[in-house]
Amino acid sequence: MRSVCLTMAALLLALLPFAAKGDRLDTLVAQLDRLEPAFWKALAMKSDSDYRRDVEKQLSETVATAREVQKVASRYGSRHPNITTELNKIRTIFQEVEPFSAQNYRFGFKYTSLRDYEQQFRKDQPEMRKKREKPTMANVRIADYERWLDEVMRDNVNRVRRQRGGSSGSGSGGGEKSDEAMKARTVTFFHAVATIRLTLMKYRQEGRPDFPE
Repeated sequence: MRSVCLTMAALLLALLPFAAKGDRLDTLVAQLDRLEPAFWKALAMKSDSDYRRDVEKQLSETVATAREVQKVASRYGSRHPNITTELNKIRTIFQEVEPFSAQNYRFGFKYTSLRDYEQQFRKDQPEMRKKREKPTMANVRIADYERWLDEVMRDNVNRVRRQRGGSSGSGSGGGEKSDEAMKARTVTFFHAVATIRLTLMKYRQEGRPDFPE
């Protein structure tokens, strides 16, 4: 009898994480939150490093979730942006940028999760500290969040800095081209992330279509 009870308890514990899970939108947002800062750290690491491999796996899992979400949205006939296309842009950057090139830069980026959004607004607007309601995909004003995302992207482009002693390629002209290319990739990355986040938020606030767990 005791062994049966223990077995049942173990099964219940195993099921708890699944019971606490949200739908595919929540899963994708959580994956983006983890991937966003890890991506830029991994970009400068050797292709055979454990950290880069882990991030590459995270990226593949995020793309897989995005495909599931997009499949449901396409069946529904959604006219919102294709989030799989946006994630493929991010994966292209990861595949194209050589580690030795990324090592020449110091990024120091801001990131775009709702937690980052909340921290920024509580800092800029002290009256927000008195409010207990946390921003969620369901209650955030999309226009305000979109403006903030655009500000973060512009700020991050200005944060792309070459490391002291970093290689500038063949001559100063090569260095300038490399800098512009890295800034362009920064724009592509954060624009893609912003598009995905805003699209998921619209699905949540519109209440349709229904996404599976």
